[in-house]
Amino acid sequence: MARPWLLLVALAGAALPAVEEGWSTTGRFGLFGTSVGTRGSDTSRDPTIHGTTDSTAVQGRLESELDWRHEANSVDQHLRVVYGAIHQAEVGWAENADEIRYDGVARHMLRVPQFLYLGWGLETVFNGPQPAQRPLDPAMAHASLGYGILLEDLLPQTDQLELRVGLRTLRRWGDSLAADQRHLESGPEAFARYARKVTPDLSYRMQYEGFSHFRDLGHTTHLVTAGLDVALARHLTLTVAVRGYYETHPEDDDGRPGYDELGLRQETLLGITYHW
Repeated sequence: MARPWLLLVALAGAALPAVEEGWSTTGRFGLFGTSVGTRGSDTSRDPTIHGTTDSTAVQGRLESELDWRHEANSVDQHLRVVYGAIHQAEVGWAENADEIRYDGVARHMLRVPQFLYLGWGLETVFNGPQPAQRPLDPAMAHASLGYGILLEDLLPQTDQLELRVGLRTLRRWGDSLAADQRHLESGPEAFARYARKVTPDLSYRMQYEGFSHFRDLGHTTHLVTAGLDVALARHLTLTVAVRGYYETHPEDDDGRPGYDELGLRQETLLGITYHW
């Protein structure tokens, strides 16, 4: 029976696999009826979770990927736009889901499964927290670099496990943020993602992102997202999605709520989708 360390040595010396080079794009647009459940949304420091309520509503989702491959180099870009609204007899239509996120990563493969990476991203919302609800407020941009491992086809049919550790620099903007939240932050980051396509009609994914900055390494943020997609028919999809956010107390905590509290958002969506 092969020892685990022998497998790692073999992987470290493996040659680069053949890939289809050039640009490729995929995407999905969907209009869903949704059921939303939340925990800690009143105090969560994640703007995507903050202010949402348990409800049944209508939601639109756009997800698109633009990728590039050439020999040992690759670039993956992902855009995710989510907007949902709930109708209440007393107040009419009100927003209950709001997210705009763009992520990119450039990899240079060393020896499979190892790579060096450069990452970047932007996150914001259509409307900020009440009462002002300023558009695109707050917003956050980040850039990072480091080392990672990419493993593919661990289980049938198709799957991918990616692990990264590196250094990240980020900056937040927005009138809804306190003054000490709008400065440049740099520190270590951790990233893990597992995605699997079980059958052509069933897939799921799980992702973790962690960050801490050098000025206060005990102040960490943790974001976990997961999703399950089931194609019930050609243009009919059932999606279950979970988003969890946890942030520890900073050294200079001034009593603002949301620290050391789990913010959780769970959605069940059934709707019409279009793929390309």
